[in-house]
Amino acid sequence: TLEGVTNPRGRMLHDQIYQRRLEISHPLEPTYYPQCALYSPGVLDFFICKELLHLSNTPRVVHEMSSDHYSVLLEISTNILNNTGRYSLLK
Repeated sequence: TLEGVTNPRGRMLHDQIYQRRLEISHPLEPTYYPQCALYSPGVLDFFICKELLHLSNTPRVVHEMSSDHYSVLLEISTNILNNTGRYSLLK
């Protein structure tokens, strides 16, 4: 796993994702490599999903461009799952 810095906006985003029961998918390597040696590489790009991760792979970093920031690709299956469950807004 990658370690990073926690800040108020990150905590707010985390809380919203948790409260809404969303999922995060991120690459396993940094997407940003700062030019300044004082800063560490980090993952700035990730996906927020709802009931989608079981259909997808781990996002991968695309190293085709020479930059301090790389693109991320997430491939999602086009298979349709038949869901026979019923949903209700009432408990």
